[in-house]
Amino acid sequence: MLIGYKDDENDTHTSTRTSTHTSSIDIRPSSENVTRLVLAIGKEEMNTELFFVTLNKSDKDFSASTMYDDYVVSENQFHWKSQNTDTHQGKGKRFVEQEKNKKKFLLFVRENKHDGFGNTCPFYCFGLVDYISSRDDKPMSIDWRMHQPILPQFIKAV
Repeated sequence: MLIGYKDDENDTHTSTRTSTHTSSIDIRPSSENVTRLVLAIGKEEMNTELFFVTLNKSDKDFSASTMYDDYVVSENQFHWKSQNTDTHQGKGKRFVEQEKNKKKFLLFVRENKHDGFGNTCPFYCFGLVDYISSRDDKPMSIDWRMHQPILPQFIKAV
């Protein structure tokens, strides 16, 4: 299934629900500017969240509250900031307790929101990630271990 959306700042974003016989997907932009889109795939056996992350953020495209510091640490590790409301004792507990709750997290990343021609850039699937460690609250700073090495074009001088 391919899910797309237009993320221009002036567009109106609404919650969408897509259903199939085996699962359902709730689409809820995490902010009015869609800095990142988090998809929660229903059905307990799937127990999966999808993260869509833009690495290079600009004041033009993102508000101050959504300028998350997300980056590649190494070919096997990614640093990610959660939403501004997540805490270790609140909604962020699902990340910390990943091994216990068997939750899966699937990471999609793009370098920039727009290319040099103003077109929306695609996201690349980085694959499944596992929780390593975290600190801070509102937002949480989380390090993820990649199941597969990160694409070489995303690994710069790290």
